[in-house]
Amino acid sequence: MEFDVLAYGESINRWNYSCQTIGINHIGNLVNEIDFLLLIDHPAYFTPEKMQAVKKTMPQNFFIADMAWLQFIERTKAVQISFCAERSNTRTLNNTSKGIFALLPYSYNSPFVAAVLAIRMGARKVNLYGVDFNSDSMADTEIEQKNIRDWKRLYNAALNNNVQIFTTPESKLKNFIPINPKIK
Repeated sequence: MEFDVLAYGESINRWNYSCQTIGINHIGNLVNEIDFLLLIDHPAYFTPEKMQAVKKTMPQNFFIADMAWLQFIERTKAVQISFCAERSNTRTLNNTSKGIFALLPYSYNSPFVAAVLAIRMGARKVNLYGVDFNSDSMADTEIEQKNIRDWKRLYNAALNNNVQIFTTPESKLKNFIPINPKIK
């Protein structure tokens, strides 16, 4: 099974729908076809424009970390997720004792959680689009460095579980995650 994880970086322009997708937050402003939408932050953090993008997105399911989202999305499509106690604890990648959507490893970026969800849902290949780390407010900060270290841990844990993760030429992750061979 193959999943594409969709975020807002420049490389999102390379994406074409070809397999299951997990988008994050207000990705509906950039793409129309989303299978799953991940919403981690509380709705109060979303501007009216970003909230409108969430509302117009029509995924099969919404993965939500905060139950406050239930007032904005269709309840029957909501799947609550929870996180492990320790940031980037990839040892819990295979811990499904409380279900596949519980005790998720996390980082300070939503695409990380989206990739974990894809792996937990059976992905053997995860393609990252828009996960570039070069165009947001955290670029070149200490938090970004933590995020990149977390991605290294997740990449290695995925390899140990026979899961391939691929990125794009625009991404800072290309230093340790291979570029998707579909990209020319």
